[in-house]
Amino acid sequence: RDPSAPSRPSSAPPRPASVPRGGSATPSQALTNQNAAPPITTDSEVLTELARVDDKTVTGRLRLVDYMNPTDPLYFEARRKAVSVADYEMIYRRVAD
Repeated sequence: RDPSAPSRPSSAPPRPASVPRGGSATPSQALTNQNAAPPITTDSEVLTELARVDDKTVTGRLRLVDYMNPTDPLYFEARRKAVSVADYEMIYRRVAD
């Protein structure tokens, strides 16, 4: 199993074999607080998976993964592993026109 793939709750319906998946990576910065410390720089990855349930409903999963940037001194402590992972489940329903 791919460790970066979002896990599914046991109550989730089975997914079809061909599920659209996508991903993108972007750098970002977060200020630590109001002191003189430099901001924490991370490389972020966004992973998505969508599945059509019927003509009016699409379910999806979103995973946000953050890695330390090699220019940050904390990068070596993180050892190239994700420092933050957040999973979300979504349901999209078509509304009446």
